Amino acid sequence: MKPATSSLVLLIVGIAAAFTADAAPILRGTLHYPVLSVTAQSMRMDFFSHGLRNSRECSASLERQVAALHKSCPSCAVADKRCTTAPGNKFFKALSEQPLAAPSSRYAEGVIVYSSATDGLALAVCRGSEQQTAQAAPGKRLRCFAPGPYAP
Repeated sequence: MKPATSSLVLLIVGIAAAFTADAAPILRGTLHYPVLSVTAQSMRMDFFSHGLRNSRECSASLERQVAALHKSCPSCAVADKRCTTAPGNKFFKALSEQPLAAPSSRYAEGVIVYSSATDGLALAVCRGSEQQTAQAAPGKRLRCFAPGPYAP
């Protein structure tokens, strides 16, 4: 291959790679991630849900989650409730299989991360949530994981 042809091929490959990287969000669509944080007494629960296709679905999901929480926990306060297209590394780490430093529950729509200043309380609430949902339909069950490596 001639040097000019070689350079042209590299240029086309480079442009194609850049276009593919830039076009990927357009091709798959922008996802809207529900972010919900709830506090109750000395507990905080952060809900990290998988992305949804549009802001209406995201808002509706948040409203359902808040209604369900207030039904089961009237004293719970919503600390953060929003839809975002750029949730950040903490969010994606929680949804991944990477080890977490706090107890977490996995469920069909995502992950709940529990935190508390009181030793053992976050893990106890996590395990209690798993026990309460043990008899629920498979898609409605919570599975609790202690801090550390995720074990499916």
